[in-house]
Amino acid sequence: MENTDNYEAFKKTFETKGLQLLQETLSYQEEDLRAQATQMLEKIFAEKPNEMVMVRNYNDSEIINLLVSNTTSYSKTHNLVTQLKAIERFMYDTREELILENYFILQDFDLMKQLTLLELKVNSQESKPVAHLLARLRQSMVLDLSDKRFSVGSSSSSRSSFDSEKFLANINKFTLEELIKELNSNKRIRTVLVNDTWAESPSTVGSMAAAKISELFFNDLLLVPEKRKLVYELNCVGKLKKNLKNSKLDVRESSIICLSHLIQPEYPEFCTQMFDEEGFNIAFTLMHEPKDGMKKTVSDLLRGFTYNSPENTSKLLECNFDITKKLVENINEMQSISFLVDLLMNLRDMYLDEQEQTNIDVMDELFEDGLMEAITQIDTDSFQRELNFEQEEEQLLEVVEAIKQDFIQANLI
Repeated sequence: MENTDNYEAFKKTFETKGLQLLQETLSYQEEDLRAQATQMLEKIFAEKPNEMVMVRNYNDSEIINLLVSNTTSYSKTHNLVTQLKAIERFMYDTREELILENYFILQDFDLMKQLTLLELKVNSQESKPVAHLLARLRQSMVLDLSDKRFSVGSSSSSRSSFDSEKFLANINKFTLEELIKELNSNKRIRTVLVNDTWAESPSTVGSMAAAKISELFFNDLLLVPEKRKLVYELNCVGKLKKNLKNSKLDVRESSIICLSHLIQPEYPEFCTQMFDEEGFNIAFTLMHEPKDGMKKTVSDLLRGFTYNSPENTSKLLECNFDITKKLVENINEMQSISFLVDLLMNLRDMYLDEQEQTNIDVMDELFEDGLMEAITQIDTDSFQRELNFEQEEEQLLEVVEAIKQDFIQANLI
């Protein structure tokens, strides 16, 4: 607990003071001071992935914007080497694998243009380390990625039929059909606060459209047969499913929340559109994301797909991804007690139908995946103190006990 408390204190200080100081220092005229801040960023990118994400997300990625724009502003070779190393470290993880989200951010801030300008200034014979790093970065920025089309703000992005400011001003006037057509638009907009979800605030036309559609679904729009038919015919699920592979965090998060309204037992046509082999792959990938809200919402989709449907449950068990095992692993990764309660209730609905009949195949799989050990290791003292914590704690204990009793009655323990 002491180490956790120390880290939380450091995290709070870093978020409130450290990031602001980094941003300010990168704006200084004195290049040695800028280089010191850049050297610190290189160390963060290389050794501290959690802090790297904080840097990336701070003030709409302004620190990264400054980092890129400083590329051509150094006169001293050693400072320029530090600059290029920091950018390269931001682009690749410790296994030297490309971090797609970071790659697209660098693309958005026109790193390639900065590298081209720098190449015109640098004498490759006099500064071989700079020339070597520059060549590597230029090569990285022209990789032939199949999902480059998702680059936010890129001229190659799908073009929205709306002006982004007009879109925001008229968001409440657009029809469902118009909103669905905009779901895959990556045109950037002013970040708009959406305060009733765990997700990042929308920063693109597509993510804002998804958030608005979620609001319509929440207000029972799908109970209108004509609207439900329209959602199906316009392939709303397919568009949202495509967004789940987007490099932008807010696009993925707003889209999966929207899908959670659609992937329900009463809408089998949407379940079929979502969960083919690609859909299982997407779900499995998203279960590895750090946010509790994402883990919980993926479990919402899996519950909606399998509840009261032995056929869909069999498809889940037979897919090429160990989804039940990852669900079990997610249990002990959760920091929010309320999201954990929801995840466990979803998990229970995956093997228990509305008639209280159990699916022994799912239970066997969960047992083999270590479910009993996972729920035994739950420590309520480790959770964040939330509103209504005591009530959530009581619900958690109840659902854990119910799961234990289910497995006892099934003679699995």
